[in-house]
Amino acid sequence: MEVIVEPDVDYHEHVYPLLIEKLADDSSHTAVEQLESARYCSGQPIYVLYSFNCPCEINTCVENTP
Repeated sequence: MEVIVEPDVDYHEHVYPLLIEKLADDSSHTAVEQLESARYCSGQPIYVLYSFNCPCEINTCVENTP
């Protein structure tokens, strides 16, 4: 079993694309570049928070932390 954390996935997939689309015509070029950079960065920090292996024998479970 693993607990995988994707903290900014919702922003990466939904919020930033809409902001970029909506603000592209009304904002400065710099603002759009900053939003695109933020979107790129938001897709990066995915990590395993907790990992646990349990073999067939119940009394031999092993806890793994990254």
